[in-house]
Amino acid sequence: MECKGVASLDIPMPFSVTIIIVSIGVGISGCMKHSGLGSTNFLAMMLPICDIFLRVNWFVLGVLALADNLFITFYGCCGLLTIGLAVNVLLWRRFFKFKYNMDENDRAFTTYCMNYPKTSSMVMLMSYLISFQAIRLSYSRFLGKKMFMASFTRQKRYYRLIGQLSLIEVFAMFIPALALETYSFWFELLPG
Repeated sequence: MECKGVASLDIPMPFSVTIIIVSIGVGISGCMKHSGLGSTNFLAMMLPICDIFLRVNWFVLGVLALADNLFITFYGCCGLLTIGLAVNVLLWRRFFKFKYNMDENDRAFTTYCMNYPKTSSMVMLMSYLISFQAIRLSYSRFLGKKMFMASFTRQKRYYRLIGQLSLIEVFAMFIPALALETYSFWFELLPG
């Protein structure tokens, strides 16, 4: 008897597995206290991480779809990434930087930016280019580190802005992403 089959082990969703592992790590860090500074804010840490991984997932999915000639999935992923960049640049940057000028007019956030210029610059760059949710990393209290303890003098204005943009993100990106993935699964991947 001869076996001619080749078996392989594929992890279908490496980004989901990574997010689960990161969630466990952040959850553990949220239970730890560090020199009286407090613990990690789980929600403020996980929202940007999941959003950033989601963008990377869409990019990789688009590349794989193009390689397999699944053009609707490819163009859909390109569209989602374009909408995300537009929300970051046209809405987030416009309101955070230019209309409200929070990085210069908000005393508490300006002090944070002056005290931690590298961290604040990296977080701001990520919030403008990858996902506006990255700004949440600045006040996530990750591992009780002061470099992740930003605050805002005008908290209501900030929370209203990020809340409104989160709703726009849900309706402009996440619902279309679910529709695209449903279409891709049923009409491009399943029949092939």
